[in-house]
Amino acid sequence: MRRVENDEIERATASLKAAIEQTRAAGADGWPARKPKLAAALAGLRPLEVHYVRKENQLFPYLEKHGIEGPSKVMWGIHDDIRARLASAHANLAANDFAAARADAEWSAQAISDMVNKEEQILFPLSLDTLSAAEWQQIRVGEDAVGYAFITDIPRW
Repeated sequence: MRRVENDEIERATASLKAAIEQTRAAGADGWPARKPKLAAALAGLRPLEVHYVRKENQLFPYLEKHGIEGPSKVMWGIHDDIRARLASAHANLAANDFAAARADAEWSAQAISDMVNKEEQILFPLSLDTLSAAEWQQIRVGEDAVGYAFITDIPRW
């Protein structure tokens, strides 16, 4: 499930990176014409919030019950930074501060990609090694209440 979401997060992030590159290539005079594409790419990342909330409220507490707090604390802080920079990108774009919007979007795209890698390389393997089948089942039940990001075909446990 998480891998499927991460695939979709990577696609949305790739769209954002492409929009950033198009704005860079267009230069200052071409910004207004590229604004809708950048706005759409940023909007395409809104479901990311559900992915982060589900990790924070479903997975992290179970790891913490096992005394594993480091990844949760670090990742939650990075989630908050990403949230803030995405919000800033939206606000700067709305204010036609294209340089600031692009800087926020670039930072966000890189941080989101880095987070996907941290999940795949650290968090998920650690979780699989630590949590019991019963705990995974409890997490899965709670996930339905939180929801899913980018995907709709959710298999039963």
